[in-house]
Amino acid sequence: MHEPFGPGNVARVTHGAYSARRVEPLAAALVAEVLSGEDADVRFLRHPMFAVRLWTWARAQAQHELYSNWIADHVPIDSDNVRALHQEVNFLTRAMRTAEAAGLTPVRPPSVEAEILLILRELDGD
Repeated sequence: MHEPFGPGNVARVTHGAYSARRVEPLAAALVAEVLSGEDADVRFLRHPMFAVRLWTWARAQAQHELYSNWIADHVPIDSDNVRALHQEVNFLTRAMRTAEAAGLTPVRPPSVEAEILLILRELDGD
């Protein structure tokens, strides 16, 4: 009789982009890196209003990194692998959109810019 897989088994994990065990540590490292910086331009990210956006971006970025690394190691770049490459583009697009929503891009949507300005005024005591 076949022994069932126990807790913590990673036999089915391929790229790990959907595995919290793989994504969360990378996302936590990305958040820590961003928040540890002394850059005045991103201090708004320490505000609770941006916490969810920052974590959403970090998870999307971690998923993209995991999938991209897996693609690079396991999938030849050719027309037979369009589905895998399409999924990589989806992960990248999500990471870029969440970065924009979190205010992590040089050009920000006006609504995000307005929220950032409000937070910066609050932090500066204006």
